[in-house]
Amino acid sequence: MPPFLPPQISGNPSAVWSEQQDACTLCGETRACTASGRDRRGNPLHTVLCYGCGLIRQSPLPSFDGQKQYYSGLYRLEYRGAPQPSPRHIFRNSRAACERLPWLRQALPSPGPVLDVGSGSGEFLRLLARLGYEAAGIEPDPNYAAFARNKLQVPVYTGVLEETSLPERHFACVTSFHVIEHVPDPAAFLARLRALVRPGGRLVLETPDVESPFPRGHRRFHRAHLHFFSLDTLVRCAAAAGWKTLKWGRSWDGGNLFLVAEESDSIAPASEGPLGPAALQRFRAAMRASSYYGSPLFLPRLGRQLAARMREWRAAKASDPEQILLRAITLHRDSLPTLR
Repeated sequence: MPPFLPPQISGNPSAVWSEQQDACTLCGETRACTASGRDRRGNPLHTVLCYGCGLIRQSPLPSFDGQKQYYSGLYRLEYRGAPQPSPRHIFRNSRAACERLPWLRQALPSPGPVLDVGSGSGEFLRLLARLGYEAAGIEPDPNYAAFARNKLQVPVYTGVLEETSLPERHFACVTSFHVIEHVPDPAAFLARLRALVRPGGRLVLETPDVESPFPRGHRRFHRAHLHFFSLDTLVRCAAAAGWKTLKWGRSWDGGNLFLVAEESDSIAPASEGPLGPAALQRFRAAMRASSYYGSPLFLPRLGRQLAARMREWRAAKASDPEQILLRAITLHRDSLPTLR
């Protein structure tokens, strides 16, 4: 975890470019400016925007061993408050799984071997199994991995991607939802995924968009997220790992980015000129209170959040994870293919 920061580092984006203790994991540049000095709870957290490519990251980044230990159990307790998912969270995860399925179907029109990296409690894998896909997952938290195996009957490896033995060049598609922002080296992470897919294999990613006005200002920063992507930096990161972007999109409120990419034989060259100054201007605009409260999606988003919480509350009355998943599927029945 980054050391305590001096009080002069505020929570506001700065235009002062200075040398950092570590280099950007995407372009190698050491110059950066302060994007934020605190996390969503007001605790010190040094986050910087790279002068070279515009990627936003914590500085300094934690070690691999520290991250592995954190995600082996502490993360879920800190983020969810329990070692296994509650019925309310199972329902939320199940709805997210239904909303992510169309992106997988664009990447992989017919069922094939799928690997979901960071599979959590397994709702997406269970949905794929119902649709006839051969799907497996990787999850570093042993409690969540055990829940997926025992309660939803889906195959999940316990561990981190870098230390898990998987068949190379086997999968037709790899998916990873809200994981890339957690890893110390995103390009290396995507390169490892590339080694697991068949020739011409596909990748489906989802991650928060740091240039979206949602969530509000500094609510977007917390210590579990090591990198913060815009569309530009996400595409560049994928290209650096040998992935060619085929399609991209955003969630209905613009808060999350989706990327569909195909394995490419060429590694994209580095871009010319510093991209940080322009990225800083876009980031500053996203951080303004007027961008959040003035968005035409502010009230619809609030209404949807309240409705979603009510549905979660009703779903929490069920105790069987499979029944909770089916409740979520019912809400998306028109957009899903015939289920088994």
